[in-house]
Amino acid sequence: MRQRVITGILFTLGVALFMGPGIRWPWIPTILLVFVSIMTVQELLNAAEAGGLKMVRWPIFIGSLTFLLPLLLKLTSDVIALDAWNGAAAALALSLSVLLGLMMMNLIIPLIKTGPEQLMSVAAGSLIMAYTAFPLTCSVLLLYYVPLGWYWLVLALIAPWASDVAAYFTGSAIGRHHILPKISPKKTLEGCLGGLAGTVIVLVLYAEFVLIRVTEVRPDMLMHLLFALIGGVVLSLASQLGDWLASVIKRRVGIKDFGKLLPGHGGILDRFDSAFFTMPITLLLAILYWQFFQI
Repeated sequence: MRQRVITGILFTLGVALFMGPGIRWPWIPTILLVFVSIMTVQELLNAAEAGGLKMVRWPIFIGSLTFLLPLLLKLTSDVIALDAWNGAAAALALSLSVLLGLMMMNLIIPLIKTGPEQLMSVAAGSLIMAYTAFPLTCSVLLLYYVPLGWYWLVLALIAPWASDVAAYFTGSAIGRHHILPKISPKKTLEGCLGGLAGTVIVLVLYAEFVLIRVTEVRPDMLMHLLFALIGGVVLSLASQLGDWLASVIKRRVGIKDFGKLLPGHGGILDRFDSAFFTMPITLLLAILYWQFFQI
């Protein structure tokens, strides 16, 4: 436990060192996103191979980096002249189109060369591309396109922490009813509900003391509270689903953790599995927030 706490503190400080300057220089957290992409792809490939799949790695790494296309579009084209939402839509369309094309090529070319016996391996490779590239694309859109998107990306990273901590302490204290005995035996219904409550509290406070002040909106307070309540529930559910999916993968291939980089925690994906699910949800919440309370 001591090692886990120390690693958790150091990890949090490391993420903060990259995220903090991002409020002015978004390229700094972008470096963190590139690192997360490379490490999670590596860990997922190792997990797939531990499960008996044979992977060709380099196409998967290339596909996972399509999340940087919105940044390249921002820097090199006239999309910057569009309003924020049209620019974000164009960037998302470009990124997803290229990603889908690479996923299809990764599926078709190996099957033509080797035949159907490689279907599971190439399908897993394409899924790894999507699993990593799509949420990180949403993060880049938040950083470079969404007004005050840095604050939303911070929320996407805080929400899993709030959900995990609240679920852990609630489950440890009063957890009785196990909900995923075949996937994660320690998960309880009480812990799940505690995670929901903890995330709701964090989002209500964040919306009240951060979002209103930085966006300078003047919303109806009842509607603002309702938005925070629903958003907190959805973010917590997304966070827990991300954690459960990671547990399914690890149990299926017979590994305890995705890596050993973080003693007591595992690999990078063991820390970002939930965030990969909250990043797209947070982008959606940011869009809805501006639509309801600003426009």
